[in-house]
Amino acid sequence: MHPEYDIVLVLSTDQPLISKETITSIIKKHKESKPAITMGTIIVPDYLQWRAGMMNFGRIIRSADGTVEKNVEFKDATDAEKGLKEVNPAIYCFDRQWLWGNINALKNDNAQGEYYLTDLIGLARSQGKSVEAVPVANIMEGIQPNSKQELALLEELTA
Repeated sequence: MHPEYDIVLVLSTDQPLISKETITSIIKKHKESKPAITMGTIIVPDYLQWRAGMMNFGRIIRSADGTVEKNVEFKDATDAEKGLKEVNPAIYCFDRQWLWGNINALKNDNAQGEYYLTDLIGLARSQGKSVEAVPVANIMEGIQPNSKQELALLEELTA
């Protein structure tokens, strides 16, 4: 098996501003560290103005030593978790073998009754696997327009 095909890159289709540099940095970190998962994260100063849509993003939960422990989706988050400023813009590299060996463990026991790919983060950590986080330098890359209003805002910001 060719080593370059040992990773699975997952991106959301509604992120038009994601850069080649961000994708490259996440892949590079994944190849260097060889964790189960490498993900991009964004730290927002607040959820105001054009960042309001990021309020609905999953929150990154870290241990006291800064290790990524899990992602909590907004609808499942406590009030304290909703106040966290590090969010998940849904940019991932997975170790292919680990992903295919664990994807069937996903369950839909959550507020939305959905299967969250993000639950793999907590699963990896529960197995003692590492999860790496790469900060996305330009937080605008996380914009995901999900309404006509958000699309209009995106168009205004990039005009």
